[in-house]
Amino acid sequence: MLVSMHVARLAIPCFIFLALDLHYFHFCCFRVRFEKFFHWTYRVNPPNQEKCREGLMAKGSNQNANAGGREKEKVEEGSEIWNLLAAQNQFDLQLYGYIESLFKEQASFVEGIPDGFRNVDATCCKCGPPTFPPEGFTCPQSIMN
Repeated sequence: MLVSMHVARLAIPCFIFLALDLHYFHFCCFRVRFEKFFHWTYRVNPPNQEKCREGLMAKGSNQNANAGGREKEKVEEGSEIWNLLAAQNQFDLQLYGYIESLFKEQASFVEGIPDGFRNVDATCCKCGPPTFPPEGFTCPQSIMN
């Protein structure tokens, strides 16, 4: 198993741009990092897209997170159940710890790209008049049902 762990630790940084979606901080952090890294900007209706993004950042998109009004019981660290799960998944936990450190290191990939990059040269196909970047842009066509 240690050989597999070593191989995984070598391979992960070579092939994966990491995204941790554990809780709100990581979700927001990886979303902003992806926007910067891939140079994603708004292309249809920036004010509407920003409003949608803010809702996603605030509430997430999992409609089943609190299904039926029942909150799932969280397993407390150090409890018997926690310890059983940790023993069963010890290598996964070690690898996850390594991935967390890589996630922090990968912040350097987007250093110097301003926050709010998604609004830089944003276009608005639905605005009147439409706005386009200097290099040109073809607005997406509506999908007819």
